[in-house]
Amino acid sequence: MAEDEYTYQFPRWFIAWFAVFGFTAPLLFFISVGVLERSWAIAVGGGVIIILEAFLAAWLWSKVRVVMDSERICWPLKRRELRWADVETSAIVKVLGFEYVRVVMKSGTVHWISLCKPGGRELRMRLLAKLGLS
Repeated sequence: MAEDEYTYQFPRWFIAWFAVFGFTAPLLFFISVGVLERSWAIAVGGGVIIILEAFLAAWLWSKVRVVMDSERICWPLKRRELRWADVETSAIVKVLGFEYVRVVMKSGTVHWISLCKPGGRELRMRLLAKLGLS
């Protein structure tokens, strides 16, 4: 029986948090340089560029997704996939406080899949159940 396809995306709160906190410092830099140099062109021009970059980054982060079904897990943006039938061994590994699943394929290649994704509890549960690590 075929399993329903599950798609994981970063939560909107994480993307908004990244956009706000990642681009606030450069925006304040351009505004302060514009004030110190008494040039509104520097402040407005730099500010508009930083705001457009923040929107572009948020849009790109919204396109990051992981798709899991009964046959495979794939990352469409990277054009990479891992078939469940090709998995030889798997184990949970902790590196510098972050958890990963280390998957060894029958061909000998090793894949590291992060378990520390924001809002990814269901992805973690499904992945560990699929690999028999739950």
